Amino acid sequence: MAVGARSRFLPSQYHLVLILVTGAAAGVTAVSLAHLLTVPEPVAWWRMALGVGCLTIGPVPLLHVRYGHHTGDHDLSEAAVVIGLALLPAQDLIVITAAIVPAVHAVLGRPPVKVLFNGASATIGVAVAAGVLWLQGGHAGHLGATTVVLATAAGLAFCLWTSLSVSLVISTAQGMPLRRTLRETTGISTVIAAGGIAVGCGSVALAYTSPVTLVVLPPVLASLVMVYRMHVNSSRQRDRWRQLNAAAKELAVLDGGTIETAASRIAYEIFQPDGVELTVDSAAVAPPPQRADRHRRVDDVVIALSGPTGQVGVLRLRFREPTIWQEHEQAVLAAFANLVALAVANASTYAEAHEQACHDALTGLGNRRMLQRRTAEAIAGTTAAGPRFALLLVDLDRFREVNDTLGHDAGDRLLRGIADRLQRAVRAGDLVTRVGGDEFAVLLAGIRDAEAADTVAATIAKALARPVSFEGMLLSVEASVGVACFPEDGRTVDELLRRADVAMYQAKRAHSGYRRYRADEDSSTLAHMELVADLHGALAEGDISLHYQPQIDLGSGRIVAVEALARWRHRTRGLLTPGTFIGAVEQSGLIGDFTRAVLGEALSACGRWHADSATIRLSVNLFARNLLEADLATEIAQLLLANSVPASALTLEVTERAVVMDLATTAHSFAALRDLGVRLAVDDFGTGYSALNVLRQFDPHEVKIDQSFTGNLTDNPDNAAIVRATINLAHDLGLQVVAEGVEDLDTMNALTVLGCDLAQGWFIRPPCPAEEITALLRDAGRLTTPRSADVLPFPTAYQRSHQQRRARSYQPKDARS
Repeated sequence: MAVGARSRFLPSQYHLVLILVTGAAAGVTAVSLAHLLTVPEPVAWWRMALGVGCLTIGPVPLLHVRYGHHTGDHDLSEAAVVIGLALLPAQDLIVITAAIVPAVHAVLGRPPVKVLFNGASATIGVAVAAGVLWLQGGHAGHLGATTVVLATAAGLAFCLWTSLSVSLVISTAQGMPLRRTLRETTGISTVIAAGGIAVGCGSVALAYTSPVTLVVLPPVLASLVMVYRMHVNSSRQRDRWRQLNAAAKELAVLDGGTIETAASRIAYEIFQPDGVELTVDSAAVAPPPQRADRHRRVDDVVIALSGPTGQVGVLRLRFREPTIWQEHEQAVLAAFANLVALAVANASTYAEAHEQACHDALTGLGNRRMLQRRTAEAIAGTTAAGPRFALLLVDLDRFREVNDTLGHDAGDRLLRGIADRLQRAVRAGDLVTRVGGDEFAVLLAGIRDAEAADTVAATIAKALARPVSFEGMLLSVEASVGVACFPEDGRTVDELLRRADVAMYQAKRAHSGYRRYRADEDSSTLAHMELVADLHGALAEGDISLHYQPQIDLGSGRIVAVEALARWRHRTRGLLTPGTFIGAVEQSGLIGDFTRAVLGEALSACGRWHADSATIRLSVNLFARNLLEADLATEIAQLLLANSVPASALTLEVTERAVVMDLATTAHSFAALRDLGVRLAVDDFGTGYSALNVLRQFDPHEVKIDQSFTGNLTDNPDNAAIVRATINLAHDLGLQVVAEGVEDLDTMNALTVLGCDLAQGWFIRPPCPAEEITALLRDAGRLTTPRSADVLPFPTAYQRSHQQRRARSYQPKDARS
């Protein structure tokens, strides 16, 4: 085997190898020439002619093979050496080889260094072969038909030496282990050498036994070479298609970030170039393919990567020196290019789908999948001494009402607006995602402490509390924010999400805007979520009942109205008050069913009282969402008619927040209810915002002063001033005033002096079932079987105080002398 067209030499390593090999060859040649001149051995001219001819034909390449990342030319040098050993003495054979082989390689167009190396390697190989023959007892130039078999080992020694010398060159040039290079080169070389040795031995045997048959030997030999060449090419093609099949499976499961690396590696393994350039870029332009020379040799091969959507890149195989490029190799390359292009296109499609799968189509924010992935990454990347992070869950309080009333398009526009507000409320680098219908999440990265997370949560709650302008309307949705910090509130994604959700529900129940997770509140919040699940059954089984709290006229002490307050007879928790379960009602989506149940039972009781000639009024609380129901007034009218209750006997209470939630829609509902004839009241007046605007827009019949102002009325001058101003304002507008939360005699006296019209509270009467109200009204002489008294039997102390109160202006206790 000779060094072919593509072995690489590093200068220092090459010079060392060249010096060693050529020096040894020169020494062997000199010794042989000296022996030839001093002790000449006569050789017949025909032996000399045949020997020179065989040594001239031997180095001519019959097969050009690329193995590993190298190429080599395979010839019949072993056959020529075997025949030469049979025809010529060793010294003659060595000298002729040293002269003929370099000349043949020079004629073949090899570079000078390779001419020198191949000639020197062949010269040493012939000397080694002659030595092996001598060791077996044979003598070069004197082999017959029976003794030529001794040349077999000599030919094999020649083959092993040439393989070793070429492998040494390649390994030193490319920095590869010699063992690996030998493994790659000796396989096919040994097979071809064995064939050459067989040809040589057979030719010598036939020459002695049947010289005529030598005439048919060349065509037979040529046929064998052609068959073997076809076998080698076929085997290489099968190997490449097998590699291509494996490449298809590997490339099919790669993402875009690893395709280039993997495809370059696979191209290097299949085609064994000196370099691979793979450019994945649809804008890359493939240069025109290089034309092969007359020997089908090329320096590099370029092919465009064309996928289903067009060109996606360019693949270039580079060769340091011209190499033969077969047609089947071009076919394999084209198929490989299609595989790479398809893999790139599939990876791009997968990346786009994955990107879409991690984003919310409506708002453009990340979704729950992205939140979980980024939170997991944050957990994995957080060190004990490094910055922490927090997870915030944001739930919109009244989005469902807007969505159901104004339609999904309006809801979608509102969500996009909320998403924009959230992004402007957080810091750069924080992740904002939409994780549900009206639920968002924020991943706060790099916070110093939990207080930093609370600051951002407060900013978010404040930003979302501002009403949103929508087609001339002001929509108030507000939000509740739950905060969970890593690692103190949770160490896994699921723990952080669940505990942020717990904190969010606590914020919603407390109407605090935001809430940090607290472990001591976790079980109660879980119980709250259980209530949401239990509410369906409670409504279906009639577990929701009503208690009624009397409202008295502070001037006469008579009962003039009752407020219906819901109670839930829970199967495991007993009797629950509204403060325990109203939040569950708001979260359950059953507000309409709940309100209809309450109105139905309350009006039924009121109808019975009115049937007994008690003209008492009934107050019922409405949810904000009820005001967004287009048929609210119609349903109430039907209930009034069914229970024979006049519309004027029904007062519907709504909070300030419900009034300003959507002024256009609520104004329409209020107008319909006014036309029906029911009374309207503002509940918890003064606790919301834009109180004066509420009175102007709402035009109610009465206002109810929240117990937060009446609870410490006699001890707090500011509260007294607020209550006085509210009463005066309401009276100036012709409205009746009801005070809630009256818990003691002094508060009731103070409200009477300030001019409040009605009052209710536990001091007057706790909420009680309808039967107790019936008995109370009967005792007060308001039914068809009246008793002598016509006032509520208050404590004697109140009656005394009421009769003896002085006609002086009220002053708080701390202002009296």
